[in-house]
Amino acid sequence: MKNLILIPNCEIYKGIVVDENTTLKYENKDKTISQELKNLEFIQTQIIETSEYKTETKTTIYLKKGMVVLFENEERGYVVPVNKYVTIKEAIQELEYIKDLDTEVENDIKGNEN
Repeated sequence: MKNLILIPNCEIYKGIVVDENTTLKYENKDKTISQELKNLEFIQTQIIETSEYKTETKTTIYLKKGMVVLFENEERGYVVPVNKYVTIKEAIQELEYIKDLDTEVENDIKGNEN
């Protein structure tokens, strides 16, 4: 029996790793999304307007140093992901930690091993 892992996701995402000095401002073309990041606070204002109603939502996300903010697309702008994202260098370093575990392991499962 061998130790196995789920294949690493190698999709590249554009974003920034924040610290207390990180600032950004973004507004989409139709001005329905405006975003600002300063002092580790990510503030987004979104306007949704139809023929029947108009709503404006302001969301503030309190970030910590080292968190990631990704650029999703021109329509949505930046997003704070739920999952943890790291730099490519950090991902390679994480894989280095487990490379020595690529060995045969004792079968602790009862039954036949094929």
